[in-house]
Amino acid sequence: MRHRFSKLLAHFHPSIAFPIIKIVGTNGKGSVAAMLAACLKADGQKAGMFTSPHLVAITERFRVDNEDISEAKLETAADKLEPELHDFVAQNGQEMLPSFFEIMILIALQVFQQAKVDIAIFEAGVGGANDATSLLPEVLAVLTTVGMDHQEQLGESLEAIAKDKAGIISEKGELLINEHISPTLQTVIAKQVQENNGALIIGQNFLQAYQFDLTGSTAVCEVDGQQIPIQCPLSGRFQQQNINLICAALLQLRKAGYLTDIQCLTGIQHTRWEGRFEYLAGNPAYLLDAAHNVPALKALISALDEVSTYDTRLLVLGISEQKDFPALLELAPQIASTIYLVDDFHKAIPTPQLAKYLDHHQLTIHHAQALSSTLQQLQEEAKDKLVVVTGSLYLLGEVKGGLSVRSSEGLNDQIYLLPSNTQTIRQSDFLPLHSDVQTFRRSDLSSLPKFGAGTGLHRMVVLCEEVLSSDWAAQVDPIHVVGTNGKGSVSVMVSGILRELGLSCGLYTSPHLFDFRERMVVNGEMISKEALYDHSASFLAKKAAYEDQNPKDTIGAFEAFTAVALQHFFTQKADAIVLEAGIGGRYDPTRIFPGSFNALTTVELEHTQLLGNTLEEIAFDKIDIAPSGAMVVVGRLPVDLLQKLSRYALSKSITLLPIDQYCGVRQVAFEASDMTVSFEVEGMRWDQVKCAITGQHQVDNLLIASLLAKKWIEKHSPAISPITFQQAVTTALGKLYWPGRFEQVYEQPPVYVDVGHTPAAIQHIIALAKTVIEGPILLITGVSKDKEVGKIVQPLAKMADVIICTSAYHKGAPSSQVYEIAREAAKPEIDVMNCPTIEDAVAKGLVYAKAHRMTILVAGGLFLAVEAVYCLRGDDPREAAFF
Repeated sequence: MRHRFSKLLAHFHPSIAFPIIKIVGTNGKGSVAAMLAACLKADGQKAGMFTSPHLVAITERFRVDNEDISEAKLETAADKLEPELHDFVAQNGQEMLPSFFEIMILIALQVFQQAKVDIAIFEAGVGGANDATSLLPEVLAVLTTVGMDHQEQLGESLEAIAKDKAGIISEKGELLINEHISPTLQTVIAKQVQENNGALIIGQNFLQAYQFDLTGSTAVCEVDGQQIPIQCPLSGRFQQQNINLICAALLQLRKAGYLTDIQCLTGIQHTRWEGRFEYLAGNPAYLLDAAHNVPALKALISALDEVSTYDTRLLVLGISEQKDFPALLELAPQIASTIYLVDDFHKAIPTPQLAKYLDHHQLTIHHAQALSSTLQQLQEEAKDKLVVVTGSLYLLGEVKGGLSVRSSEGLNDQIYLLPSNTQTIRQSDFLPLHSDVQTFRRSDLSSLPKFGAGTGLHRMVVLCEEVLSSDWAAQVDPIHVVGTNGKGSVSVMVSGILRELGLSCGLYTSPHLFDFRERMVVNGEMISKEALYDHSASFLAKKAAYEDQNPKDTIGAFEAFTAVALQHFFTQKADAIVLEAGIGGRYDPTRIFPGSFNALTTVELEHTQLLGNTLEEIAFDKIDIAPSGAMVVVGRLPVDLLQKLSRYALSKSITLLPIDQYCGVRQVAFEASDMTVSFEVEGMRWDQVKCAITGQHQVDNLLIASLLAKKWIEKHSPAISPITFQQAVTTALGKLYWPGRFEQVYEQPPVYVDVGHTPAAIQHIIALAKTVIEGPILLITGVSKDKEVGKIVQPLAKMADVIICTSAYHKGAPSSQVYEIAREAAKPEIDVMNCPTIEDAVAKGLVYAKAHRMTILVAGGLFLAVEAVYCLRGDDPREAAFF
C-alpha cells in the first residue's frame, strides 16, 4: 500500500545520497534496467540495480557494478533492518506490517548506500501510481510498454493501465517513453504527467541497423551525431524498442549531468539479464523466455519464427495463476505441436485446467508430474530439437535451478540436474510467518523445499539424534494420529483430555491457519518466538552439516518442522506428546518417534503419487505409522476396507480398535457453534456432553479421541480413576477450540468458515449447514488449483441460494473456472457471481447478505477460508503466509 510505504520511509529516513532512475512498464522493464546498468558501468560509474522477481536466488534482485550482491551482504542488511521493522510495527500496529516488496526496497536502499553507488536503478513491481517505488525521488523515469496485465489492480483497459504506470513519477518528474506507444495512450500518459507537474519526453528512432539471432543481437545507433556499433547478448525483435529507450535515456542523463560519454552505449555488450530469449546451446538446446502475457508471448513467437533454425520445437509450458491463460494457450500451438505442461512451481495453474483449453488443437500433450523428471525425459527425447520454456517467471526460475550453465569446454553439451534448492536464501526467508511473529531470515523454516530428496527416515534419524537418545524420549510414549480428514481435530481433543488430567502435553499439528507457531503447542501455549528462533537456528546448523556431507540428500520443510517440534517438546520435558502426521504414515517424519497408541481417522484417495492409487494402499501406508505390537484406533471405514486393513495389521502384529466395535452414540444434537452428545466408550458413559465444535464427522472424532486417550491413560497413568477420566473428557470437549472448523467468525450478517477441502469434508460441511443454518445461504467459494475443483464446487453450488465465486491468492484456482462449474451446477434461478479477488468477494457478500437477511458460508478451500477471515478482520489477505 502506498500509504504504508510512505509511513515506512518517514520512519526509516533512508539516506538516499544517489540519484535514482525508475523503470516501469508491462514488458521489457527488466531488460532496459539491465542494459542501462551495463552502460552506466561502462561510463565508469558504480551503478546499483533493484529488480524483481528473481529467477533462482534472491540475491539477483540486488546488483552493484553489474554483479549480484553476496548472501552475506544481504543477510547483514536484513539484520540491520529487523529491529527497526519491529519498532515500526509496534508504533503503527499490525495492519501496517510491511509487505515483502517494501522490505526488499528498504534493503536495496541500504545496500546501495553502503556500497556508495553513484546512481541506482529501481524497477517497479506492479503498475506505477500505487507501486512503492513511486515514492522514491528520481532524476528520470522510463516507461517501456503498455499492455494488458494485472488488470485486477491496474484497470481493465489500456488507457487505465497507461495512466497508472505514468503515475510512477514524482512531483515535477520526467517520464521517458518510446515513440511506438500509440497516440491515444500518449495522450493519456501526457495528461497524467501534467497532473504531476512533470515533463513527458518521447524518444525517437536511433537505430540505423538491427539484426538478431538465437544468441543475441547487433545494432548500429546514431546518437548525438555519432555512429555507435553495439553488440547485445539479448535477442529478439522487441529489443529494438528497448535499445532505442536506452539511447534516449543516456541522452537525458548526460543532459542532466549524470553521464560523461555517450560512447558508454557500447557497454550493452556486458548486459546480464537471464531468462529473456536466452539460448542454451546443446543437444537438446533450450530457449528460455519469461513471456507471461499476450504481448510478450506474441513477441517470442515472432522472434522464434524469424531466427530459429531447428526443424522441430518442443514446448515446456506453465502459467501462473491470475494470468489470462486461455489467451496464452491459444498462442501456444504456434510455438510447437508437442507440449509438456508443468505445474510444480510457485502459483502454477494445474495442468488439467490448462489442457482443457488445448483440446480443440491437434497437439501431443504431456502432463509432467515433476519438472526434474521432465528435464530428464527431454534429455533423451529431444535430441536435435529446440526446447522452448515459457509462460511464467516462476517456471523459468525452477528450470534455471535444474539446468546448469553450459560450457563449450569438457562438458559435452550435457545437462546437469541440480537440487531445486540451490539458493540458500529465498523470498520466504523475508516473509513474516504471521503479523505477530518476527520476520525470520535464515531461520525461517518455510524457505526449505516442501519435500526432501525422496522418501525415507534416515535424515530424521540424524536430525533428531539428540532427542531420540535422551532419557526423556525413553520415558515418553508418543500418540500418533493419521488419516485423510479429522486427524487435527482428534489430535487437539486428545491433547485437551490429557491436559485436563494434569499432564504436560505437547501437540504437533499442521497446517497452521493464522500463525506458524500454531503447529507446536505445549499445554495450550504456542511455542514462543524466541524458542522457535533458537530451535530453528540449532536445526539449520544440523541441516548444513548433514547436507555438506550428503549434498544430494536435501532436507524437506516438514522434516524441519518435525525436528524443531520434537526439540521443543524435549526442552519442555512434556509428559505426553500428540503428533499429527503430515502425509501418510510409512515415511512420515513423525514416525521417527514411534508410539504404542495411534489413530487412523478416515481414508480417501489423496496424495496418490506418494501413497498409492487405491484406498487399500493408502490405508496400509497410514497404519504403518504404528510399530509392531502397537494399537490403532480406527474411525468409520467401509467394511471391505476394514477387513483388508485388519488382515494387514495382523501381519504387522498391530491391534486395531474400530470405534464401531468399542464405542457408541445414543443421542446427538447439533447447533451452529457446538453440539451435545451422549455416548459411550468401552462401557464408560457420558450424558449430554457439550462439545465446542460441531458436525457428524466431529462425533466420530470425539469417539476416536476418547478411546485413544483412555487406552493411553490405562497404561501410563493407571491410578487415574474412571470418574476423573470422565470429568476430564467432559471438560476438555467443552473447552475445545479448533479454528476454521465450521466456525462463526462474523456477527452481522452471520459468517461461517470451514477449511475442509476434500470431497468428503465438503459433504460434512453441507450436511451441517443444512442442519444448523436457518434461512437462505450465500456461498463464497473457491478451490485450490491442485484439488478436484468440480467435485468440491458442484455439491456446494447445489445447496446454496446465492453464490460468489472467487480465488484465494495462495494456490487458488481461477475464479472463472469455479464460476463455470458453479453456474452449471446451481439452481437456474439463483444469482451466481464471479469476483476474481477474495477482497471483492467478501465485501460484496457482506453487502448482499445483509440486505437480503442471509447467512454467509465460506467453503471450498483451506486457503480461501483463512484469507476470508483476513478480509473480515480488515487485514490484507496477501499477507497470509502458508506452507
